[in-house]
Amino acid sequence: MLAAIILFAVFKCLYLWLDMQHSLWDRDEPRYAEATRSMLESGNWVIPYFNGDIRPNKPVLIYWLMSVPMRFLGPTEIGARCIASVAGAFTIVLCFLLAIRLGASFWVATAGAVTIGLSPMLIVVSTASTTDGVLLLWTVAALSIHWRQKQAGFSWVRHGLFWVVVGLSALTKGPPGIAVILSTIVAERVWSTLGHRYRWFPLSGGECEANRAPTWVAAIIRTGFGLAVFLAVVAPWVILVLIREGPSFFITQIRDHAMAHATRPMEGHRGPWIFYYIPVLMIASYAALPLVIAALAWAFGTTRRAEVRFLLCWILPTLLIFGSAGTKLPHYIAPGFIPLALLAAVYLEALRSGAGNDISIWWWRVGSLIVLLIGTALGAGAIFGVRFSGIQELRLPSYFLCAGLVPLAIIAGHFWWRRRILLGLLPGWAAMVVLVAVVGLLAFPAIEPLRPSRLLADWIHRNAPEGTRLIATSYQEPSLVYYYRGQIEMASKSKGLELIEALKAPANTAIIMEKDRWEKSTGIAQDFGIALTPNIRVRHGGRYYQFQKGGWIDLVVVGNW
Repeated sequence: MLAAIILFAVFKCLYLWLDMQHSLWDRDEPRYAEATRSMLESGNWVIPYFNGDIRPNKPVLIYWLMSVPMRFLGPTEIGARCIASVAGAFTIVLCFLLAIRLGASFWVATAGAVTIGLSPMLIVVSTASTTDGVLLLWTVAALSIHWRQKQAGFSWVRHGLFWVVVGLSALTKGPPGIAVILSTIVAERVWSTLGHRYRWFPLSGGECEANRAPTWVAAIIRTGFGLAVFLAVVAPWVILVLIREGPSFFITQIRDHAMAHATRPMEGHRGPWIFYYIPVLMIASYAALPLVIAALAWAFGTTRRAEVRFLLCWILPTLLIFGSAGTKLPHYIAPGFIPLALLAAVYLEALRSGAGNDISIWWWRVGSLIVLLIGTALGAGAIFGVRFSGIQELRLPSYFLCAGLVPLAIIAGHFWWRRRILLGLLPGWAAMVVLVAVVGLLAFPAIEPLRPSRLLADWIHRNAPEGTRLIATSYQEPSLVYYYRGQIEMASKSKGLELIEALKAPANTAIIMEKDRWEKSTGIAQDFGIALTPNIRVRHGGRYYQFQKGGWIDLVVVGNW
């Protein structure tokens, strides 16, 4: 218990520290944060809104959870991201406990938890005000309960708790969590049932004889009870939404978001089938990558062990589900990274007992070469990336990153080549610490002045009259809405004369637009003989970098007060 508390405290503090180092990233973070702020302000806890419009993209639980710290900490970065960091720290604790239940010793389970906590994958999902960190927590919790059922035999309490967690995952992100949890259990159940029926393998230490084959009557009763618990969790909110908005909310959510993400790339987030996530998982597992590769080679020859089958049935369907989806982002595969790390812990424990030494040394050496390649590529790539993008503010952080990652990659590759596991893990962990330190202490502070949303919104609050009408044309990122703390008119298709007419209206008005577009608008006004009064002029401007799209942009704030 003390170890679990220490793990939670250490990683919670690490993630919170990162939360405070930078403003929200477009586009998802400010959408969730602003919808939560709107709920707190309006008192409408059923339907999420963003910039005055209903936001049917995701169910409601994430906004409820984010509202708790935001109520006390205000609409700040740490307030918006606090729930994700709590979820990430709890996920690490659950992984530590699950590793022990899978047969790992205390120290092996601790090493696995540290590897997971320092992974770029966990750092990303645990420091973002999105659904991914919370969904990962529900996924790990549900499958931990399932494994406990297999170990100790069926329990109605655990069965009910399992379906509560499944319901919470549905209220967090809809189908993805349910798909991962149920596909893992179904695949494991089918594999184990066929294996025992055809005597491919016997019952092993991770399974309870009393839990192996419930009668069809018992299966129906358990399933009916579970679905009733699931509906008790989900149905109240669904009914309230149907009363207020009718079925249109859920039709839009399923058709335009869930199905759209599954069938086609959204906002340009595309990638090759399953292979998109293979390099992602390699980077996520960087600190223990050779161990993970060797563990996979060992696992496919050790399916007689129930814990190995369980983890493989967690990895493979998850990879298939997210790899087949049309929309792909690196952090989507986070539920598939956890079983990889747990499998590495199980394999490490087998090595300690002398049961896994039959794996070819070349699996380890391939892993060591990949570690060397990734480490040097990230270090050197940081320098070349800065030169290519022209962001000179990142030059110093890139030098520090290269100086830290490349030597550690060489050291880690050397020890992994010789299969010195502990000595290979230590530089891998150190590399992740260097990455976090350089990004948090140097990179984030360096790029913050280049990110326009918070700076422009703060300037308008300080200098524009209260109640000023704000219009955004060339720059319309969601973070601008969040930091402005009010509704913004999005006028991307407005012509130059329409913008001039808006500024000539008697109401105080500010327009955020590209400098070139303003110059063209004033030229058009002159061509049509429209005189601009002296008060209509550029009040503020600057050169910024669009990290979401890539590329520099010159923005101005034009006002008429």
